[in-house]
Amino acid sequence: MRPEEISALGPTGPEAIPEAFTNSETHPLVLGLILLKTFKTEYLGWEPETVWAEIYLSFGRTPSAASRNKIQAIRSSMVASAPYEQWDIFENVALGLRGLPPRFDMVQQANPLQCAFALDVLSSLRQDIKVSKEVYKYVAAGMFSAGYVYGPGPLEPCNDYVQKLGEGSASSMQDAVRLLVANNSMGVAARSAIGLQAAKSRAIVAFVRKQNALFIEQSSRLLS
Repeated sequence: MRPEEISALGPTGPEAIPEAFTNSETHPLVLGLILLKTFKTEYLGWEPETVWAEIYLSFGRTPSAASRNKIQAIRSSMVASAPYEQWDIFENVALGLRGLPPRFDMVQQANPLQCAFALDVLSSLRQDIKVSKEVYKYVAAGMFSAGYVYGPGPLEPCNDYVQKLGEGSASSMQDAVRLLVANNSMGVAARSAIGLQAAKSRAIVAFVRKQNALFIEQSSRLLS
């Protein structure tokens, strides 16, 4: 979905800055930009309780649980390299960016949509840090478990690892699905194996594009 298509539907998410902290549709990058604009980089070193208190003092809103999770995920990714390098930290950040509570006492496999979104957001936050093979292998394992043979966009670096998990059996299907997704072709029967895989991969592309459009629309409305 393009930004103009989002705009045509009317405001999606908060219509004013205070609402950004309680609206479940607020993009995490928008929350991060609001806080940077208001408190500068100083807020990155505050205790969480201080952040919530300052938000209330400045905007008259107590951040919802989902917003707190998004803010913590953004803060962690801005000040530390671990989300880019360690699979378990990446997992918690991927969940947090979607407003979900991370669990530090157990593994909660982030699904391919959550991983694609997290990789896309991380690439926007820190261009000086590369995502590690460990993280890509973790994402590939989740893709393999969920039955994905090909990951488009932010998931592209994971495809070689998916092949290895499938002992190379996914290679020819990956090429076919990649071509269908790139051409947005619907010429393959939807119920065929390749057709189903292409539909799953297109869902990743559509989800990431929609989130990017939401970010543009919200940041233009709230921060311009």
